[in-house]
Amino acid sequence: MPVIYTGAGVFLRTVALPRNPDLVLVDTRVIAAAPVRFLVAKVNDFCESVGLPTTLAQVGLGEASGDDLRRVAEAACREGETIHHESCPVSADAVVAALKAANRFGRNRPDRRHRAS
Repeated sequence: MPVIYTGAGVFLRTVALPRNPDLVLVDTRVIAAAPVRFLVAKVNDFCESVGLPTTLAQVGLGEASGDDLRRVAEAACREGETIHHESCPVSADAVVAALKAANRFGRNRPDRRHRAS
């Protein structure tokens, strides 16, 4: 979903499109001149800095079974869902694998290894 900002970097609005773009062009001069807060090194850092969860446990699914994740993935892949706006087909298997990988990355962050999450 495209996010529109003013020239000063203030959020204006989002734009709902019928599908995700096949190509995104980026002016590297704009990126290089952007404030550091816009250039995060890790997705988890960006998510955590705005209070978004980065593990299944943080959304109450820490004990979710493979079958539970499969049900979530199948619901996400139902006909008419926005997941089908991607430029390539997305399967329930791919969603399950992505959920597990994202959870693994979130849990294995160096600053998290000493605590359960």
